[in-house]
Formats: sequence, C-alpha cells, structure tokens
Amino acid sequence: MNNTTHTASLQADGAARTNGRGALARGLAAGIPLIAIGLLAVFSPLAAGLSLAYFITAGLGLYGAAQIVVWAKTPRERRSTDLLVNGVLTAGLSLLALWASFQTQFGFVGIVTALSAAAAFLTLLHGVSQFFAFSRLRSEGAEGAGWVLAAGVLNALLAIIILSNPLMSWFAISTVWGIYLGALGVALTAEAVAESRRA
Repeated sequence: MNNTTHTASLQADGAARTNGRGALARGLAAGIPLIAIGLLAVFSPLAAGLSLAYFITAGLGLYGAAQIVVWAKTPRERRSTDLLVNGVLTAGLSLLALWASFQTQFGFVGIVTALSAAAAFLTLLHGVSQFFAFSRLRSEGAEGAGWVLAAGVLNALLAIIILSNPLMSWFAISTVWGIYLGALGVALTAEAVAESRRA
C-alpha cells in the first residue's frame, strides 16, 4: 500500500513538473515576442508604425474577402446585398491602398494618413457617446458622471490632435501600443516563471 501511495505521489510530482515546464514554455512563447514588438515600437517607431499600417490594411482586405466568401456561400434567397457591397469596397480599398503605397517612395503616407483619420473618427465617436452617457447619468443623478464627461472631453481633444498631424500621431499611437504590448509581454513572462517555480 505504501509503495502504491509513493508511486502515485511521484507520478503527481512528475506531472506537476511537466505542467510547470509547459506553462513556462507557453508563457515565454507569448511573452518574448510581445516584448520584442514593444521594444521595436519604442526604439523604432517608424518601422513599427509602418508595419502596423500594412498589417491593418492587409487585415481589412482579408476581412472584405471573407465577407464576399460568406455572401457567396449563403443561399440565394438569404443573400444580403449590403454584405457583398461592404466586402467588395473593403477589399478593393485595401488592395488600392497597398498598390498605391508601393508606387512611390512615400506612398505609405497615404495609408498612414487614412488610418490616422479613421482612428481620430472612432475616437471622436467614442467621445460623443460619452457625452450622451454623461447627460443620461446626470439626469439620473448617478455618481461618476463627471468622470464620463472628462473622458469624453479628452477623447474629443485627442481626435483633434490626431487630425492636426495625422502622420506623427500615427507613430505616437503605435509607440503607445508598443509600450502596452511590451508591458503585457513582461507580465506574461513573469507569470509563467512564477507558475513554473510553484510547480
């Protein structure tokens, strides 16, 4: 009986060590690339900003192509024209932007400017929605309405700043994302190391 208990205990310890090594490997596989991307964005914002712009533009093209495929696979009586039009426009604009960016030495400026304008527009929309939320919270007498108003004002100001210089704003945005991703990578790596030591 004692031998069985001892063997089971050894097997459990071995499984825990294996799980700890697996968790460490997964944590390092996720954390180290994020740290590398973060450092690239901080120390080389031009390369990171351009990479991000091309990645987003290519992603939009794939999204448009996926919408076209979904439309084609949908039975004829249930097809939506809006889905097809949105897919064609998204994929077409993505291809056009990528094509134009390779035609001249500074063709990437168009992509970066367009993406900055889109980011400013989304930021402004978020700020406007926060103004409406502030109005509703204030009429209900809820606490924290002032913070919602402050967030709306900051979002509106950020949209104006981005629109005033879209090119430099894009590189600033990519640097901020780099800092965020780098910090996330450090946290994942530290958590994986701590988890492996506990096992």
